[in-house]
Amino acid sequence: MSDDNQQSSSNWSAVGIAAAGVIQISAGVYLCTTGPLAVVGTCLIRQGSGDIAYAIRTGINRTLCWTDYITEKLISIPFTVISVGTQHWLNGGAANAFRKGSTRKVARFVGLALGRGIGVVYLGKALREAREAILKRFQVTIEAKINDIFENEFANLHQLVEDLNRLDPSNAQELISVAFADVTSKVYEDGDICDRIGNAAIEFLPTVLELSLQFISKTTAQDFSDRTMDWVRFVAVASLSVNESRLFARNFMKSLQEALTVCYRRQQRTINRSVISQPADPDSVEESAARFKRRVRSFVTRKVSESIRRGLVQAIAQTIILNGVAAVADVAGF
Repeated sequence: MSDDNQQSSSNWSAVGIAAAGVIQISAGVYLCTTGPLAVVGTCLIRQGSGDIAYAIRTGINRTLCWTDYITEKLISIPFTVISVGTQHWLNGGAANAFRKGSTRKVARFVGLALGRGIGVVYLGKALREAREAILKRFQVTIEAKINDIFENEFANLHQLVEDLNRLDPSNAQELISVAFADVTSKVYEDGDICDRIGNAAIEFLPTVLELSLQFISKTTAQDFSDRTMDWVRFVAVASLSVNESRLFARNFMKSLQEALTVCYRRQQRTINRSVISQPADPDSVEESAARFKRRVRSFVTRKVSESIRRGLVQAIAQTIILNGVAAVADVAGF
């Protein structure tokens, strides 16, 4: 029963956030009819659209959290203000007036936000299924590729695990597991806020690129087609996610090496002050190191693939889905 209550509460919270988004869009459209407050109005429209998309995404997935929502707002508001202010400056301060058809404008923005939110949710689920299928089929190949990229890091980890097993064979497995768990927990803790900031940055990257191209167009009198803009957005967002995945993997491997090195040195001091334990079996040492290496490879593979999947969702959402929903709205007469 408590789960049902929580689920119902989450649904009503999502409805509340979506309603707040509609109110922000309505107020934004109204403010855009006044010259001095047009920038504020545009900010409200973008924030309201983001709230509707967030409500759709978390409502469908049953993942709504007020702390996450407030954090996302605190991160997204500065991005919105800066991008809208820059766009206003590039356009020479021209007001984006909606004096006629304000109701239709509100309906259009709400419809775009709803369509984009639903599209992103189901696209994410489809890509998640595709990712699992690809991992299942090409797990060994992908892990081998990651092993090649980080060959030196894996070799260092292998040596550290062997050293720990030789130094203290009776406690080595527990020490290694604790070190691994500690590093992965910090990855998830640090990744929580970092992921939100990263997602916000990726969310506004297409806007930054569009403003950059507008600035180039304004200063060089060179026009860029919509297709060119979309292609630049897609490649930039997808490339950023790939680069972030690589950086994550390298930083994770480095952190794990540092944790195992500290563990080895601490244990070395302890062993030197106590009775020397029985020497480890060489085959067991090698098997333990190989098993740990496979565990690390599998973890890195899954994290990297998830990061790339999120990047693809963002790239497609900012181009194909956004344009597709806008085209449907145009056909519908909004």
